[in-house]
Amino acid sequence: MATTTIPGAKQPFPRTDWSLVQDAADPAGPAFRDSMDQLATIYWRPIFGYLCRRWGKTVDEAKDLTQTFFLSLVQKGFRLHCSGDRGRFRSYVIASLDNLVRLDHRNATTLKRGRGALHFPLQHEEASVLPSAESPEKMFQIEWAGAVLQQSLRDLERECLGDEKEVAFRAFFIREIHPPGGIRPSYQALAERLGVSVDDVRNYLHRIRNRFRELVWNRVRQTVGSDEDAEAELRDLFKAVRP
Repeated sequence: MATTTIPGAKQPFPRTDWSLVQDAADPAGPAFRDSMDQLATIYWRPIFGYLCRRWGKTVDEAKDLTQTFFLSLVQKGFRLHCSGDRGRFRSYVIASLDNLVRLDHRNATTLKRGRGALHFPLQHEEASVLPSAESPEKMFQIEWAGAVLQQSLRDLERECLGDEKEVAFRAFFIREIHPPGGIRPSYQALAERLGVSVDDVRNYLHRIRNRFRELVWNRVRQTVGSDEDAEAELRDLFKAVRP
């Protein structure tokens, strides 16, 4: 199997080549359900927000159209009209949403929630859209980036707990993700808090930062057509969440 290496990472990992998108396009495949769940977890809120901001949909209308979008992915005979050589799934989603709304305006019909075999993460059903000076496209990118990072952080936490690296994860979380009072503690302060040496903290953070970037890159790589697109997507992601 071909592999892709990440700068700073010690181990290669399998090339994915749009695998998440391809699996979600095959209702008969063994990975279909898991792939659809992952796509829904990452894209539900950005799609919902985009429909409200870009097209002025009410909360209920946006919920219905968001559900319609995902249900359309599993209609009989449906296949994603996109492939690994056509760029990024994120761009496909926005174009599809615009087409979906225009079609909905023409037909005045939608697939209703509950019609179909799948239901998507209910925690997103309570999503609301806060006012923003950013464009709908920019907010879609910000919310997409946040969802990818959140899922990657959960991957990292599960991995660290499974390998008994809880202290390393705590060091990373406290300094990089949720520093007390919004101020990152020094290595010395972090070492005292965790009961380890400063060198331990430095080594923990070096390894965990690399692994976190690897996990983010791996998730991004599943929805783009090339390594070059993945690197560009990764740059967009971190740019979107940078203060």
